[in-house]
Amino acid sequence: MPQAPARRARRGGGRAPVRRRRPALVPRGRRSRPGAHRRQGTPAGTGRRTRDRRESSPLTGGPGRRGAQRDRSPRRRAVRARHLGHRQDPRPGRRPPYRGLSDRPALWNTTLATSRCHDTGYAGGRALLALVTCRENENTAYRVEKLDPRTGKAQWRYPVSKGIQDVYLPSADPPVVAVAAGDTLVTDLITLDPKTGEQRARIPMRGYEPDCGAAMYPGPFFGTVDKCYGVMAGRDRIFVTSEESDEIREPANHITAFDPVKGTAVARFDGRPSQKVLPVRANGDDLIVFRDTPDDVQPAAVVDWNPRTDKETPYLLFHLPEDDANALGDPEQSDIRYEQGNVFFARRTMERDDEHPKGPVLSVIGVGSAGLEH
Repeated sequence: MPQAPARRARRGGGRAPVRRRRPALVPRGRRSRPGAHRRQGTPAGTGRRTRDRRESSPLTGGPGRRGAQRDRSPRRRAVRARHLGHRQDPRPGRRPPYRGLSDRPALWNTTLATSRCHDTGYAGGRALLALVTCRENENTAYRVEKLDPRTGKAQWRYPVSKGIQDVYLPSADPPVVAVAAGDTLVTDLITLDPKTGEQRARIPMRGYEPDCGAAMYPGPFFGTVDKCYGVMAGRDRIFVTSEESDEIREPANHITAFDPVKGTAVARFDGRPSQKVLPVRANGDDLIVFRDTPDDVQPAAVVDWNPRTDKETPYLLFHLPEDDANALGDPEQSDIRYEQGNVFFARRTMERDDEHPKGPVLSVIGVGSAGLEH
């Protein structure tokens, strides 16, 4: 037995074994537990701390139950918080480095409304467009600008032709401009190149109802230039609602898909007799459509329409509350949204019942699938 250390020395090249000292912060004679050196104050970046953190990493998974115990350290909790989108500082008394919008300084500001040219409203989403209004005596000129969201600088400008009464921005990407030439109703849709702002096509709105403007959204709200519930823009198609038909046996209206580059109609989705259709939102290259109902026999529906194959896929069939069905299904009175298999109807204005002034008033209703999950 006494010769064992000598054999180990010969195998290692003839040198005597070197006895390593424990860290000064760990008491002698006491066996340190995994992670104990962190509590005793070992400096950051040492080999032992790096090894222990790797063993208990949430990606590699520490070996055994002791690795799971180390998983409860503040360091691991900080990793979890970052995966959720918020960075948590494990040190007490330190505020998180990510701040809310109210704590952040303004990145940029717009010009004041008292100047000759000022921003009238914005259209957002995957890009940011601004409608700039310039007043000269009794004349009004408009231009559309694509802004850098972080700096507010204009990347390109599109001057609207003179003689236009109103301008709306139903879509920012792809950029679509709705203009009212000589009247308050929209007469044309103008599609722009998203990179340069140059005009691509002009689509006449004769026979269509884009339904833009503050008249559809009453109230002194800023930024109503992007409210056109009769227009919906996809990645490579512009969908517009037609005027309503008075014929009983014909479709109540239809939705036309336009090519934004050429401005030509490429597909059409018809409603049903007495059942109008309304574009709700783009679904990739498809369109989510809401189909209204005038009675309790035919159900309302939310369907998916593929303009290339003309295939209709039903998503939801339902009935709205009888007393509020007309208002909820009317896009002039309610906002209609479809998200993750559910459709939502929200009244823009609410009025109390004079007979029951303290009674509840319906404001929002959501409809989901009644199918069983297996």
